[in-house]
Amino acid sequence: MSAPPFSTFAKELYVIYEDEYSYEDEYYDEEYEYSEGEDEAEPEAEPQAAEQEDPGIYLNYAWNFDAVTTEEVSPGVYEQSTPAMLEYTNDSYVAVENQYFGLQSSKDYVHAGHYDPDPHFLEYLDGDLFLEFRTLVQLPVTLEYSADLGNPQAMCMSPDGTVAYVAYPDGYGHSPDQTGRIIKYDLVRLRELGAMEGDLSEFATGVRLYDETWRSCMTVGPTIYMGHGQCMDIDPSTGRLWLSAAGSDEYSDLTLIDTETLDAVGQIRFHTGTTDFASTLTFDECGNFYYVKRSGATWDKSPEGSLRIYQGRISDNCDKVLIRLLTQSVRYPAGATLQGVSWNPITDTLYVVNDAALLSVEMRPLIAGELTPGDIHTEFLTPLREFESMEFDAAGHGYLIVNRHSEIMQIIEPEV
Repeated sequence: MSAPPFSTFAKELYVIYEDEYSYEDEYYDEEYEYSEGEDEAEPEAEPQAAEQEDPGIYLNYAWNFDAVTTEEVSPGVYEQSTPAMLEYTNDSYVAVENQYFGLQSSKDYVHAGHYDPDPHFLEYLDGDLFLEFRTLVQLPVTLEYSADLGNPQAMCMSPDGTVAYVAYPDGYGHSPDQTGRIIKYDLVRLRELGAMEGDLSEFATGVRLYDETWRSCMTVGPTIYMGHGQCMDIDPSTGRLWLSAAGSDEYSDLTLIDTETLDAVGQIRFHTGTTDFASTLTFDECGNFYYVKRSGATWDKSPEGSLRIYQGRISDNCDKVLIRLLTQSVRYPAGATLQGVSWNPITDTLYVVNDAALLSVEMRPLIAGELTPGDIHTEFLTPLREFESMEFDAAGHGYLIVNRHSEIMQIIEPEV
């Protein structure tokens, strides 16, 4: 395969994407694939984020990059010959039997109204996780020609929540040489212009009608290799934006994206040596990344359909990558189609995103090898919208991007 071309909000936003028109869903059919002044009034205290625990558990693992061989084949592009996946044994591996609520289908999506000025809602249907969502802003579908932005696949946000980056592949397949582009949305400017109140379709409509005021709220990146476009996130410890276009056991990549130009500026090419690499990606606040795959029937320690969770790390020089399989899996997924993974830095929770279904995993006990069924929660939502990606900012505000019609939704408190 030829080398890819080389040619950071509103505090309450949550995004998850899905294709607006025809779209080939990624089913789990491959690998079973958060002194006192008395005379003077005290100033009002600034709101504070919830106190976080010591992050040490995320830094305890010793990633031995010295044992990894890599070569710079062109400026900023590295080819790693050492397999990225660390060896593991069956002895200590166990599937945690979480409560089974069923498996959410990805068929018969509900299509929200195109350019609908009113908000849409996602409501609790079943499960033991209680999140609900409301439209924050509709995203444009047409930029240069009809529906050229009709297939958003991944979204990540700057840690301060002021910018959303959305990946738009040019097609619907999964080939690593499929091109696409990243668009950066200025969420602060959109809020100032009133796109998050009143007519929630005003931004999308304005972009379609070539209104320069609305178009100034977005930066369109150049064409790059993107693959399916679903595997993208920002490492909050460095501010680096990473995208993966290829994820097979024989050839995988992690591409570094400039957050201003939205062009590719570096890349690590590697192979896992055992199983396919990620189709989704998220980072914790300490710089570790995570992805999830569904297990096949070949390994009795991880029953068919259970979720394996992987942790990895990129070297400080952006030239090497290592990955390890965490020693516990989740027995029952929430949905049939994996759409994304997301990390809440405040609650230390990993979310696995499926269509109209979410599964949450408490990560501290998982990393410690002490995960219990009570640390895993599932929720089905209604209506059945096509989810794409979920994201949290550094303060733990949650965002979801859904498709058909494309929109950013935010977590709201469910009515009791």
